[in-house]
Formats: sequence, structure tokens, C-alpha cells
Amino acid sequence: MLSKLEFIKSRTKPGQASIFDSDLGKLFTASIPNVAPEKNIKDELIHESFKQKENIIYQKVLSKNTKGKNWYSKKTATTSTEPKPKPKMSQELEMIARIINNPPQSFMSQGEIFDYCKIPGGAKKNSIKNEALKKGLVRIHPLQVGKARRNYWEITPRMRELLNLPKPNIPGKGGFVHQLVAYYVNKWANQNSYKCKLEAQLGNSNKAADAVLTKDGESLVFEICVSEPFDKELSNISKDFASGFKFSKLILLALDGKMKKKLKSIIDNDLFASQHKDMIEVKLAGDYIKIK
Repeated sequence: MLSKLEFIKSRTKPGQASIFDSDLGKLFTASIPNVAPEKNIKDELIHESFKQKENIIYQKVLSKNTKGKNWYSKKTATTSTEPKPKPKMSQELEMIARIINNPPQSFMSQGEIFDYCKIPGGAKKNSIKNEALKKGLVRIHPLQVGKARRNYWEITPRMRELLNLPKPNIPGKGGFVHQLVAYYVNKWANQNSYKCKLEAQLGNSNKAADAVLTKDGESLVFEICVSEPFDKELSNISKDFASGFKFSKLILLALDGKMKKKLKSIIDNDLFASQHKDMIEVKLAGDYIKIK
């Protein structure tokens, strides 16, 4: 009677190894590339080639129709359990990330960030900006303020993971740009003696506006329009007027002049919205950011 080792050897040729899987219930052979077909191949040589040189593993093919087909597919695998090295970043970029991960510093413009961190020189600033973008550590969002554009930096999950930073607790719904605009609307309201409520319910309806500002009997409803298409904004206009809430003005905020012009055109050509043109105003979100 053959021993187990002899039986396994009888099932293989030089350059192969026998593999047993309890689920499959039988042996099958696997070729080991780059093993010289010597007459007497030691088990240790096959084992090391299998484990280190090629790192071949066999996994079940998840298929309902396995009859007559190979149950296993070959993949190249990495056996190392060492964590991947974290990309290095400059001290200045790390300092910026830790500062702007916390509101209200989260909403500083790019110029304000560099001034706050006392980073001089255009070349140095460009180097930090390019480093952050190249490594996917920040997203930069342009916003028109007056006739100029300001860039605002959003920390990516990758940056927070690298520096073990918590996700900032920012009031308001939506993504970073939506929250950025809502922050400045609220700040402008406080500076101009308005009471501001973000995500405010309109009357007894289920409709919530992005912001409602009130002062001396005046009520301003704000809708933040940060992405196209603008079908949602037409829906918001309809719902705001149908809510029964009495307001003086509905203000739609666009990110730049191009979006502002397009929004105005859509309102002019919509049957319902055009009937309320006297109560609808399209403005730049940047109009509510204080310009020094």
C-alpha cells in the first residue's frame, strides 16, 4: 500500500504540486511556474516556490453552473500582512489639514488659509496646493465672490484617515459646498440682525427650505443651487409657494455668473415660476461672503 507522500508524488510531475480541498473532496494538481524540472524535486523546493515565488492561491469560482467546469480560478496574491506605507506629506500641508478640519476654519478660502498659517511666497503656496491635489488629500471648489473667484478646500476622507482626523460636525444638509454656502448665509444674517434658521420648515408643510431669514416682519427664503441640472430648483420653487408660508422674497443662490444666468433663463421659461418672478431673485452665493 502506498504511503500518503508516495501517493501524492504519484499524482504529480516535476514542477507540480498536489492540493487537497475538503469541500472538493479530492486531489487536484497545480503547476508551479519557474521550478526547474529536475529528476528529484524536494518537497521543500516545491513548497517555497509555491509560497514565496509565485504566491498562487486557488479560490472557488462562484457559479451556479459548476458541473463540468473548473471549480477554481488562479489569482496572484500577496502574503505580506504589513500595512502599506502612508504617503508622506509636507509639514505645512499637515498643519493646514488639522486646522481646516474644524469649523469655522473649514470655510476659509485658500488665501485665508495661507494667511492664517503664515505661509509666504507664491511658489511655496503652489507647491502645497499641487501636493494636496496630486495625492488626493483635498478637493478644491471655486466660488465666485464679486468679480473674482475664491477657492475653498475640502478635506478628503483619505486625508482624515492618514492623520486620524474625526469627521467635522457641520450643521446643515448636503455636501461640503452646500454647507459652505449655508454657513455664510447664516453669518451674513447675524451680521445684518436677521434671525436665521437652516433647514427651516415652511408653514405646516413638509417642505424645508435651506434657510429662512426673518427681521421686522420680513421673511427671506433661501434655496442653495450648487449643481446642475436645475430641475430640483423648479420643484423647490413650486413647493415653497405651495407651502402656505408667507415670505417677502425667494432667493436662489448660484455658484457663479454662468449658473446664475442659466437659472434666470429657466425661471423665465417655466410657466409656474415665471408667474412669481417679482418674488424670485437669483443671486450669487458669493454676495453673502464679506469682501474685505
